[in-house]
Amino acid sequence: MLQSQKLLIKRILYLILLYQLCRIGFYIYNYSNFGQVGIKEFLGGIRFDLSAIFFTNALLIILHTLPGNFKYNKKYQKVLAYLFVGVNLLFLATNFIDFEYYNFTDKRSTVSLITASGMKGDVMRLMPIFLQKYWYLAIIFIIFVIFFRYTYPKDSIKNEEKSGSNRKNILIEIGIFLVSIGLIVLAGRGGFQRATIKVVDAINYTHNPKNTAIVLNTPFTILKTLGKKEVISHKPEVVSEEEFLTIDEIRDYIKKFNHIYSVNITLVEK
Repeated sequence: MLQSQKLLIKRILYLILLYQLCRIGFYIYNYSNFGQVGIKEFLGGIRFDLSAIFFTNALLIILHTLPGNFKYNKKYQKVLAYLFVGVNLLFLATNFIDFEYYNFTDKRSTVSLITASGMKGDVMRLMPIFLQKYWYLAIIFIIFVIFFRYTYPKDSIKNEEKSGSNRKNILIEIGIFLVSIGLIVLAGRGGFQRATIKVVDAINYTHNPKNTAIVLNTPFTILKTLGKKEVISHKPEVVSEEEFLTIDEIRDYIKKFNHIYSVNITLVEK
């Protein structure tokens, strides 16, 4: 009884661990960019992790806790496993992108990276260059995917646990389902406070505004900026192949002007 719900709890705890590992990796990779960092940044980050985890896994949580014995069907559990792996690897990958992209923007990535007027199409054109320059990040992520594949909590429901149902069990499952819906809303909004948790709330967990990038996670900042479009009104600066020297020079250029206006650099093939 309740094996599907117990499996869900294990998977949520597993994700909390992975989000912290990504945060530690992000900090180590960008160590020189931050001031003094303490345990407060890492513990405070759990609040933002839970928001991202419960929102991105809302469908999975519902499917795991729906009342009924159909949940214990092997094919059903296999679908849940595919959903868990696919959705979470997709969002966790954005943390790895920010390992290096943070050096260009000094902040966690938002949805405007793709949707901003003036940026559409540039991300895909620049991707091969970044992969060539930072190939080791791709290798690290591949290792992470392999680790995820073999360590995430899997279905261990036995045949005897699938059989039988009575009124008491059904009422318990209905109660758990309703509590799960409440937790999605509660964790997703960041707690009982009146306003939902926002990106700017990360400052409450650090004494250095620059360290808010450690408190946050990229899936959270992307989710919180959905529907917000940024317009780049100035004319993009075009750099020819002769003028394009190194990725590091582009990074310095963006850092120089990023706080004044959005910088959009388009590469033109010779």
